[in-house]
Amino acid sequence: MNFKNLLKLVDKIPFTYKTSFLLFIITGGMISIILLSQVSIYTLKNDFDFLLEKRTKPIIKLESIKDTFTINLYDTLADIRNKNLSVNQSRDVILLAQQLIHKNWTSYKNTNIHSDYKAYFITKIMKDLLLPQTMPEDKRLKTSIIRNIDKKIILINRKVNHIYILFKEKKEKKAIQLINKLYYDINSINIYITNLTDYDLNLAIKEKLNTQKVFNTLSLILNISILFVFLFSILLTIIITNNFKRTHHLLKLVQKRFLTYKQELLKEIQKNKEKEALLSQQSKMAAMGEMIANIAHQWRHPLSSIMMIVQSFQTKMSLGKLNAEFVDRKVEDAMLLSNNMSNTLE
Repeated sequence: MNFKNLLKLVDKIPFTYKTSFLLFIITGGMISIILLSQVSIYTLKNDFDFLLEKRTKPIIKLESIKDTFTINLYDTLADIRNKNLSVNQSRDVILLAQQLIHKNWTSYKNTNIHSDYKAYFITKIMKDLLLPQTMPEDKRLKTSIIRNIDKKIILINRKVNHIYILFKEKKEKKAIQLINKLYYDINSINIYITNLTDYDLNLAIKEKLNTQKVFNTLSLILNISILFVFLFSILLTIIITNNFKRTHHLLKLVQKRFLTYKQELLKEIQKNKEKEALLSQQSKMAAMGEMIANIAHQWRHPLSSIMMIVQSFQTKMSLGKLNAEFVDRKVEDAMLLSNNMSNTLE
């Protein structure tokens, strides 16, 4: 059956049915396009909110714990060993460092189980439907690292308390030996924390890639839906237009007296079409402006993180602890955030 025969077959359908079907296709298609657009935007928003909140903030806490161990804890004990600081003067600094470590470490562990950092059910449904082959997260390695860090924290706190006991008992030589041994424990726990940071970063990258796949798939479905609605609208519009032409021809033969009236009516119809086209264009521009505003809103989170990275350089510099390794690590974090911002614009 060729295209002309198909048009003849469709032409036999009553005019009211054809117009109803056209309205159904256009309305249903537009609703589907709007829903898919919102879901796509929601996926992008969730990518920034969820990943930055769940992964970036805990990583910052881990870096703060490392700095506290190295600067506030070990350097203070080293000043005692070098007699640059008295035992009594260092006590408050050590206690504050232990409190900061306990606070940040507890906050980090709570972040991984808090409901505010769980993936939204809509995101889970989309990823289950579009990424059924995705492997679940293996938390055994992370659990093992956290367990080892817990043990090391307890061990370091015991050794620190024992050092003060030795100083109190005037056993400075043993206390200094224990301070020297404590360096290796702090270096060990920093390695564990670095491994935990790498684990979280790898998960963040994996989740970002999965979200990007979902977003690309939804965009493809959205484009296909737009094409489908466009083609069917054109086809049915052509058929309905032909009906209008035949009706117009019959009216012209039978009722010539109404020619002037019909011409005015056609002009009004044309004006209405132009108004509808203008309203449609304005609606598209408004929707585009809203989308751009939403994307711009998401820049605030990575910009805040980049500001924190810049401030960390200033803090390190003021403490005299700025080194190449810290700069490289922070530059890498900033590049990751800036790449995410660039991907948002694309």
